[in-house]
Amino acid sequence: ICNTISIEGTTDDAASPTTREATGGARNLVYAAVSPDEEALCRGVRAKGVELIERTKNHAKVLFHGAEAEYAVHHVFPFSSEKKCMSIIIEEKATGTIRMICKGADDKLIALLTNPTSREAFQCKEHLKEFANMGLRTLVFAERTMSQRELDNLLEEHRNASYSINDRADKLDAVRTQFECQFDL
Repeated sequence: ICNTISIEGTTDDAASPTTREATGGARNLVYAAVSPDEEALCRGVRAKGVELIERTKNHAKVLFHGAEAEYAVHHVFPFSSEKKCMSIIIEEKATGTIRMICKGADDKLIALLTNPTSREAFQCKEHLKEFANMGLRTLVFAERTMSQRELDNLLEEHRNASYSINDRADKLDAVRTQFECQFDL
């Protein structure tokens, strides 16, 4: 879900119902992404039974091993090379749980954790070292739960900053920095 993927159609619009049933109801969706990494991540998790099946600016639907989950997309902080991450704020429609999910460079996200010196963070760093030694690229995901009040505050502050005539970019960055923190791995 923490991506800017759009779905352009399917490669098997004529696939038989039996074929779709065998794949948990999913189709071979054609993803379009600004970043080839985002497309690769979506294809990779699809191979593990988790598939983004619908995506609009304000809505996402994911198939988790055959079970659908729907999300309202409240806000996206796009990838920033300066911040080395992107974030999305979603609300699970079935439970009302609001989450901010962030993905990005390990050094950036570890620093944004609630407890960057925790055992979990230490283990994550150890795994990242192993992957780096194997020559693999890495990406870290972290999340935090938000209250409705916190979401409302973020959206209001972001809206006010976006209307600002002076120092708009700095004010928008300040809002992002204020809320993009206190994550858990």
